[in-house]
Formats: sequence, C-alpha cells, structure tokens
Amino acid sequence: MARPAKTQQPDYGAHLASLRHAASLSQQQVADLVGVRQATVAAWERSATPPRGEFLVPLSETLAVSLEVLLQADKRKSARHRGPASKLENLVAQATQLPRRRQQRIASLLEALIAEEAKAS
Repeated sequence: MARPAKTQQPDYGAHLASLRHAASLSQQQVADLVGVRQATVAAWERSATPPRGEFLVPLSETLAVSLEVLLQADKRKSARHRGPASKLENLVAQATQLPRRRQQRIASLLEALIAEEAKAS
C-alpha cells in the first residue's frame, strides 16, 4: 500500500495520476510500458510540469489518451497567463487529432529538427 502524500500534488502531477488511475494502471505498469523506472513515474506525478518530450507519445499511448489530453492540466494553467495560442501550439493541437502512427512520425520529425537547431546554436 502506498504512503499518503505529505504535500498536495501539483496540478500536472494530479492530472497525470488521475489519467493513470482511469486507465487502471499502477505506476510500475506505466513505467514498464513507457520504458522508465517506477520512481520516474512517481516523480512525474509529484511534478508541476509534464515529462520531457521524448516520453510524451509513449505515455499518451500507454494511458490511451491524446497528447492534448495528456498536456491539458499544463495548458489550462498557462492559458491564464498568456494570450492566444501560438502557431506551433495550434499545429500540435491539430497533430493530436491524427492517428497515433502519424503523431509518432510528427514527433520524430520535431525531435530531429529540435536536435538540429540545438547543434546550430
């Protein structure tokens, strides 16, 4: 049985934990399916921010939700402090409506472009 939390979960961590519970998965099961340690999943659930980009697609597939739903708690929080969505945010929102295979392809392309830009900087 898990220990009770000493502090309140941040918005994103609570959102991720609720998605995991809705999928009827334990932290260990999510960890095995995503390819990380259980402690990593526990840390994500205590975090105020989403996991690194490389884990978002596998995590969304494991939890059987779109990337938009996976990132929803974070978007609601940031939407209170900003203006309209950027062009990139709109493109990501459109990509989340595509089948998973196409989402994975787009994520791979983005990762390659970001790595290329990081090298150029």
